Amino acid sequence: MERIVAAIERLPAFPQMGRVVPELADPEIREVIVDVFRVVYRYRSDCVEVATVFRASRMFPLNRV
Repeated sequence: MERIVAAIERLPAFPQMGRVVPELADPEIREVIVDVFRVVYRYRSDCVEVATVFRASRMFPLNRV
């Protein structure tokens, strides 16, 4: 949990550090991998919004973004 929180806290300073989510191909929706979790967030010019955090072994929750 601490690693996930640390990754999220870095996002405002480095919003483009994550990759574009392959399932969506939307440059505003990115993700960082933390251990076995995917932290999916929306990046806009003035803010970063965490959309979901889930185990990478599960299917992508398309209805959450």
